[in-house]
Amino acid sequence: MTLRTALAGSLLAVAAFLLPVQAAANGCIVVRAPSPHVIGLDSMHDGHPGRFEYTAGYRYLFSNRHFRGTHEEPERQANSTDVRNSVHTVDHTVTWYKSDLWRFSASLPQQFARRSSLYEHDRVNRHTMESNGIGDLRVVAYREFFPDNLMTHGLSIGLGFKVPTGSDDITDIAFTTTGPERRTVDQSIQPGDGGVGLIAEIIYYRSLSENEDTYAFFTGSYLINPKDTNGVQTFRSRASEAIMSVPDTYVVRTGVTRLLSRRLGMTGDLAIRAEGVPAEDLIGDSNGFRRPGYAVYIEPGLNLQKGAHRLSLNVPVTIHRNRVRSVTDRLDDRHGDAAFADSLFLMTYSARW
Repeated sequence: MTLRTALAGSLLAVAAFLLPVQAAANGCIVVRAPSPHVIGLDSMHDGHPGRFEYTAGYRYLFSNRHFRGTHEEPERQANSTDVRNSVHTVDHTVTWYKSDLWRFSASLPQQFARRSSLYEHDRVNRHTMESNGIGDLRVVAYREFFPDNLMTHGLSIGLGFKVPTGSDDITDIAFTTTGPERRTVDQSIQPGDGGVGLIAEIIYYRSLSENEDTYAFFTGSYLINPKDTNGVQTFRSRASEAIMSVPDTYVVRTGVTRLLSRRLGMTGDLAIRAEGVPAEDLIGDSNGFRRPGYAVYIEPGLNLQKGAHRLSLNVPVTIHRNRVRSVTDRLDDRHGDAAFADSLFLMTYSARW
C-alpha cells in the first residue's frame, strides 16, 4: 500500500465514522456542501452575543484530468478530447451570534463557469458553454457545546436547510452535427440542483499544547437531497441518464492549525480534505444522471487576523481521485468517467461588527 492510498483510506474511514453514508469531488463532480471554517486562534472569544459577521469565500478550479474509478485516462488530454471546466464561485455568508450557545448563518453563492468539450457538440470541434448566476440559499443554526472552554476545545453542531434559489436549467448553444441548438448546460456548471435539502455540519477543535498555540481540528458538512430527479433534460444518449439527478454531497477536513506570529495574527494550517458525491443518497431514490466520486487533497493554508478582520488562503492539492459507478452505470453495466482538478484555490475574507 502506498502512502497516498493509506492517507486517502484513513480520511475516508474517519468520514465514514462521523458521517455514516456511502462515500462516493471536484470538476465534473459537483460538491454543493460548503466546508465549515475553523475559528481563528485569536478570535475564539470573539463571538459575543449580538455580533454579526460577514464572510466572502472565493473558490476556483480548473479540471481536465479524466478518471474512471481510480484509473486515469491520460489519452483524453493527449488527443484533446478532454472536457475542461473552469469554475469561479463566490460564497456570501452572514452570521448572527445570538448568544454564547447559538449562532445562525445564511449563505448565498454566485457562480461563473465555462465548460469546453467535443462530445457535447459535433465531436470534431471544441466549443464552450457558459453559466452564470446565484446558487442555492443555505441557512444553518449552530449550537456550541463548550462555551466556557473555548481556548482548550470546542464543538459546534449545525443543522439547516437549502432552498433551490439557483437555476438548474441554464441553457447555451450546442454546435451539433445538424447545426446550432440551444440545450441545457452540463450538470457540473449548473448553479443550482433544483431540490430542497437538509444540511448537517460539525466543527471540532482541541488544543495540543500548554500555551494553546497549536490545535487539531475536524470539520464536516453533509447535504441531504431527498428529491430524486429535477426534471431537467441532459441531452445525453442513454435513456437512464436523460434527466438530471439531485445528489447528496459532502466535504470533510481534518488537520492541525498553529500560531505562527501573535503580533501579526498569523496562523498556518495543514489539513487533509475530501469532497464527494455519493452514488446513492442517504434519503430517497438516486435515479437520473449524476457523476458520483470523491477527491482527497493535502491542504496547506495561511490565515491573517487583524482586529475584527480575517483573511485566509488555502491551496488544496489533489492526492487521490475516484469516479465511482452511479446507479445508472450499474443498471447499464458500464462505468462513466469524470474530469478532476489538480488543485483548488480558496480565499476567504471575514469581518465582524
